[in-house]
Amino acid sequence: MEINITIGGRFLTNWNLLLYNSILSRWFYVPVGSQKIPVKPKLLSSPEGFKLNGKLVRTVLFSCDEYEISKTDADAILSHFYFIPGNEKLKRILSIPEKPAIISIDYAFITTSGVLSLAKKLESFGAAGLYAGRKFPVDMLNKICSECTLPVFAASDADIGEITSKINAGAYALCISGKDISTELIRLLHQSFPGNPVLAMCNKSEKQMQNSVISGIDAVIFQPCIPLPDD
Repeated sequence: MEINITIGGRFLTNWNLLLYNSILSRWFYVPVGSQKIPVKPKLLSSPEGFKLNGKLVRTVLFSCDEYEISKTDADAILSHFYFIPGNEKLKRILSIPEKPAIISIDYAFITTSGVLSLAKKLESFGAAGLYAGRKFPVDMLNKICSECTLPVFAASDADIGEITSKINAGAYALCISGKDISTELIRLLHQSFPGNPVLAMCNKSEKQMQNSVISGIDAVIFQPCIPLPDD
């Protein structure tokens, strides 16, 4: 099959090894037939790691693409949906062997009562966790944590007041932007909240990943990114 697509200013032609759907949806390519997508970042040293569903997690792939999820060699998955996905898609994502899946739904598109219902649904489906974004109300966070056993991964900035409020509400882990990570912050959080993992949200930034690992982070969250080969 001939593929002619312009991505990031580069023109690709006759690459029958490109995964067509992923190019269109993710600006991401892999050879068809690959056993694994080499998207796990190659770090100079390993993050500390934390246990999730009995598995040691150091790297978390941020994706809702089922092909990427099924083929990645990352330790766990964080899937974000703007709208609640169908039961069958949820079951497929949550049934991938040895890949604990944390699910995130955009809070702006569901009602307050729907959040708790969703958390209980994810719990019954076998999700490894629920991701709560920065705008997620602390009172709702507290309600979910008090009524569900599902671990909550709460996004926060580096403000210690915001972090403390989310930990006190029952959040299991903190997700902080990689650009805000520092050795001093991680040391403070590990001393203040020794039972709560801290994850760095690094998107596609290798520099943020490396800096976060050096700072003593427990795990990195990253988006798939394989650079295009030189022309």
